[in-house]
Amino acid sequence: MYAVWIHYYVWDAQSDIDSGILADSHVTQFWDPGQVTGHWFGDHVNGGGLAWDIYFLYGPSGQDLASPLSTGSPVIANSDQLSAALQQAA
Repeated sequence: MYAVWIHYYVWDAQSDIDSGILADSHVTQFWDPGQVTGHWFGDHVNGGGLAWDIYFLYGPSGQDLASPLSTGSPVIANSDQLSAALQQAA
């Protein structure tokens, strides 16, 4: 699993990220201060704009980034949906 934290608000800083939120050996976390990933996913997967506070769930190959198995935003409000999609994908 990859988690990408982006600089969204003017006051956002990498030092503010609580990496313990996703403390799991399967999670690799990144800081993207230029919003490169947010714009890419926004333009190629999410219908345009900046993708933030959103998840994209892919299958084991993850080769077709334009076609996630599940997506939801905001992440916390859709955590039950994400959990169900993870169980279904397993």
